[in-house]
Amino acid sequence: MKIPYLLSIITWLPALGALVVLFLFNKGQTGALKRFATAWFALDFVASLALLGYDRGLGGFQFLEDAQWIPVVGARYQMGVDGVAVLLILLTTLLGWIASLSSWEYIEKRQKEYYVLLLLLQTSVLGVFCAADLFLFFLFFEVSLVPMYFLIGIWGGERRLYAAIKFFLYTLVGSVGLLLGLIKLYFLTQDASLVSTIAPATKSLIAGNGPALALLNSSFAAAQGAGTGTFNIMFMQSLGSVLPMGTMQVILFFAFALGFAIKVPMWPFHTWLPDAHVEAPTAGSVILAGILLKLGTYGFYRFNLPLFPKASIDQSYFGSFGVRNVMIILALISIIYGALAAMYFVVKRDGDVKKLVAYSSVSSMGVVMLGLFSLNPNGLDGAVLHMINHGIYSGALFLLVGIIYERRHTRAVN
Repeated sequence: MKIPYLLSIITWLPALGALVVLFLFNKGQTGALKRFATAWFALDFVASLALLGYDRGLGGFQFLEDAQWIPVVGARYQMGVDGVAVLLILLTTLLGWIASLSSWEYIEKRQKEYYVLLLLLQTSVLGVFCAADLFLFFLFFEVSLVPMYFLIGIWGGERRLYAAIKFFLYTLVGSVGLLLGLIKLYFLTQDASLVSTIAPATKSLIAGNGPALALLNSSFAAAQGAGTGTFNIMFMQSLGSVLPMGTMQVILFFAFALGFAIKVPMWPFHTWLPDAHVEAPTAGSVILAGILLKLGTYGFYRFNLPLFPKASIDQSYFGSFGVRNVMIILALISIIYGALAAMYFVVKRDGDVKKLVAYSSVSSMGVVMLGLFSLNPNGLDGAVLHMINHGIYSGALFLLVGIIYERRHTRAVN
């Protein structure tokens, strides 16, 4: 049985918990506060298990929701998930619960504010994976930056402000490219000739998925009625198939890639990650490595590959070098550089083991990117599998480091 508004329940349940913590708990109620927050994260995880009812035979977007939101620009509150998003949502709710448990002994100051931010962070990340509207995706993608900034900046180590500001500025730069690319795509959806060409093909592609077809039709009807474009992700993915290969598609590809590559992070945009991990509290590192890095790889999977397919497979641009080869080389450099940097912190006896795990994440996410740009089914399946693998083992490693630090009061490799 499908639960109505399941994705909204999963997404907004942590935000509701944050409001409860904010207004109904006093600062002296630390024990009750911890128990409530942990139970609330567990409740969200249990709710997300309903997504296991995803119909793999049907495929495509399921558990769809649609409501009017900002009609003046054609943005709608549209939720929907495919099989990849289901896995990432389950990973997010599980690690959120574990991060809450790991905070019981570690967080001693401003506990009320801490749990409010942790719950809001979970809502923003879940919104990224549930969004079926590009504007809604962008909003959640950017909002996730704010709670993480404060988690590092308030509860981090000695250089927490430096790490938090560096994290904020890097991500903000990437967001500019993503926003500009989003705006350009939106204007393309206002082109009547493009819409008339793409709409029948898009509807034919998802003809077997009645709810997805209904959602797409409502997007078209609302856009035509208001004289606006649409941010519907299914339509925009089809838009990529008719965009001619040329400078504009390459620029749009790299505009989106900048925003996602910084989040992954790929070399040479990785330098914020070791500082953020070293200074972040244990739960912050678990969420950062286990979930937030996946926002970047998910962005490549959801947008760069389907929106700009000609650029993604291109091997003739840049003097016959090709856009795809640029991404493959950056992924390979990330793999090798991340591994060598991690080895350095093993050899260096006073090296911080958190940096070791951070650089290993750069290498691991390079493997994911290599799988995505292999552009074959096995590579894509492997990339998705490794996203889940990395989320589990990197979160476990940072938990282990936190436990050792609480007992030995050092993270030096000696």
